[in-house]
Amino acid sequence: MLVTFTAILVADESRRANRPEAASAADESASFEALPPPPASALHSRWVSQDVPEVIALGQSATATFVFENIGSVAWVRGTSAEARLGVLNDDHRYFDLGLALHWPAPDRLATQSEDVVPVGANGTFKVGLFASVTGWHHIRVRPVVDGVTWMDDDGAYFDIVVSARTP
Repeated sequence: MLVTFTAILVADESRRANRPEAASAADESASFEALPPPPASALHSRWVSQDVPEVIALGQSATATFVFENIGSVAWVRGTSAEARLGVLNDDHRYFDLGLALHWPAPDRLATQSEDVVPVGANGTFKVGLFASVTGWHHIRVRPVVDGVTWMDDDGAYFDIVVSARTP
């Protein structure tokens, strides 16, 4: 049984090796997955812009978009230990608990970088899903973070959302 299993694995690898586009994509993916966590001193960001709806009607959803420039010395790579996320300052779960989160990766992480790789000097985009679950004014402070390594620079980024019982 073990001999058969090994033979199937070898045969499958040889088929992949004969398809250069598949092999190179697999090699690139494997090399990103194998990246060690970057040092905290290499991770820096600068707020560039944001596009946030001012008012969301109760029960509706919306998307806020944030852009941060990578001003550190290593690339941000999605799906690895160098992935940049947009975190709620101080790991605050309050907005998640209120039901404002729509597809957030964690209760205190609003989004992951949209790009596969954000090289040094390039901009990374974070698309935040919001659900208007409770009326009121919500002031949310955000900051990029590489989980398990460090929070990046605090440029004072935040957004205000008003959830209204009436349609805007």
